[in-house]
Amino acid sequence: MRALTTDMQVLVVCDQQETEVLWIHCLEQQALRATATSFDGDPRQIASLDAYGLIILDIQDDRDRVLAICRYARATFAGLILLFTYEHDERFHLEAYRAGIDECIAKPIGNTLAVAKVLAWLGHTWEPPGHRYGSVFPASPIPAATARGHHTTTPNFHINTIQRLLITPEGKITKLSKLECRLLTFLYDNHGQIVPPDRLIDQVWTGNPAMNFAHLKNLVYRLRRKIEPDPDRPRYLHTVSGYGYSLDVELHR
Repeated sequence: MRALTTDMQVLVVCDQQETEVLWIHCLEQQALRATATSFDGDPRQIASLDAYGLIILDIQDDRDRVLAICRYARATFAGLILLFTYEHDERFHLEAYRAGIDECIAKPIGNTLAVAKVLAWLGHTWEPPGHRYGSVFPASPIPAATARGHHTTTPNFHINTIQRLLITPEGKITKLSKLECRLLTFLYDNHGQIVPPDRLIDQVWTGNPAMNFAHLKNLVYRLRRKIEPDPDRPRYLHTVSGYGYSLDVELHR
């Protein structure tokens, strides 16, 4: 392993916005200086690399294009190169190593393990942040819950409560308002229960007497537009007429 400095910068080269956002967030939580560059297929976009000590290639292109990118990166960069790929063919991995990368890492992979691998190459130790995504780095939108026999898997949401960023089961990344975040997390803290409107109003608006059911209904409407595939046919945030609201999700913080 190369000797590396602690102030090293990491460059993320990615062609999926959702994956790029996750990489930057997770690396910054480990106090790494991380930047990203967009990529549309031309290896020459990977330029001005002198400031970086490590490059993460997470590009879901065809095999030949990915290998060409690996060769170009090695020809123009002397530091570490890690390739994250959905290709599991051993021959492809061997070609990637011949192209000059330092490690070829098969996906899907949890973000905790992915960042731990990056830190291991940098000579650092992984430390769990107080709030982090528990998601898997996606190459494409995460599929919705699917039926298995007579049972349906519980949909997984991932939330960063500090930045109020939410990833839906479909892979959509959305920014929540403070009130939306409070409503979502409180409903989840009471998942499996029907929460009465007056209790939600009290919790979300912290006892503000000016707030009423109309405000809550409007907030539920706005939240559904952000988390539901079809807000008119809610799948996750249910209205139980005459009783209140319930949330049917797994929420990883």
